[in-house]
Formats: sequence, structure tokens, C-alpha cells
Amino acid sequence: MKPFKNKQTEYKECFHKICVVGGGLTGAIMILLLKNSGLFEKGEIAWIKPKEKKLSDLRTTLYNSKSIDLLKNSGLLKSLKQDDYTNVRQISVFGARGSLPLIWDSSDVTNPLGIIIKNEVVLNAINEQLNDIIHYD
Repeated sequence: MKPFKNKQTEYKECFHKICVVGGGLTGAIMILLLKNSGLFEKGEIAWIKPKEKKLSDLRTTLYNSKSIDLLKNSGLLKSLKQDDYTNVRQISVFGARGSLPLIWDSSDVTNPLGIIIKNEVVLNAINEQLNDIIHYD
């Protein structure tokens, strides 16, 4: 890492045991998992995250059952409102013209096939949990 200027305007070398580059969804989830793992002190983790451009991100992600467990275990799902995500109970994949679709159906009302969440919603929820992590622009 390059030295950074502290409040006394002196240069100081910084050392972090682990550094994640990228301010998107993947980088944010990785930082959250590292923070919650208990393997590192907070000062040992750094996040290189470019300054955000305030453009609306309309992308969404489908989280399968394993990813839903990850969201639950990290406390993210609990922090979301019911309106923030949509349960997926059926997935249909259409093939060649005239062929019948492949259909996956969830018969279990309590466990959907997945959930769809706007990336921006998940990123905001993660960022709230990462205020104490050192980050660089």
C-alpha cells in the first residue's frame, strides 16, 4: 500500500493483512465475510473502494438457497424490509420453438427457490455494517 497522510500531515506506512479491491457487490460481500469471520482484527482489513458515482443501479441478483443462508447468517436479510426482495417460487426455462419449458417449482411455501434483490439495496445494507472498516478511494 502507498503511504497515506494522517491528521498531523506526516506520512505513515500502513500494513493490512488483507486488502479487497472493488466497491461492488462482490467486494462488499467479501469484506463483510472477512469481518465476520473472526480471523482478522478490524485494522487488519482494508477495502480499496472507488468513490461512488450517484447513478441509479437498476440491476438485480437472484440468490439461491445457499446464498439466502449466507445473507441470513451475515445479518443482511434481517436488515431488509419485506418490500426489498421478491420470493421466487417457480423458474421456467424456454428452449427451442415449440418445445415444452423446463420448470422448477418450489412446493415448500417456507423455502422459495430463491429471492431477487436490487443490488443497490444489498450494497447499502452491507455498507451500513462496514463503517468501521478502513477503506481507501
